[in-house]
Amino acid sequence: MQIQLIPNENGVKEWMAIELHGTITPQNGEFDEKTLGTICWCGKSVFMIIGNQTLEGKITKIDRPLLVLHKSQNPEDVMIPDEKIARVEAIVRQKLIFKIRPRPLVISATSVPVQ
Repeated sequence: MQIQLIPNENGVKEWMAIELHGTITPQNGEFDEKTLGTICWCGKSVFMIIGNQTLEGKITKIDRPLLVLHKSQNPEDVMIPDEKIARVEAIVRQKLIFKIRPRPLVISATSVPVQ
């Protein structure tokens, strides 16, 4: 069986994978449509802030790029009854690796005069 790969209407996007060592547990038990954290680049180093912790990582190239596919369930997209179509949503060529233990994010409070 041959699967036809068709890029989506916007072309093929390039995504990055994120590799974390450990477990992330949301406070209310669900990740639905929530922001995981903030990612900042500083040269070749990458920093990710999740809650009150900072993770330091790096960007690495993936040896074998990955495709993110969307399998078509719409009968209008399929010309032949047994034909299967997978739309290419993105290609992943790089990943962010965070191996170092998280550090607490410490924000110094500004001094306020006591009266």
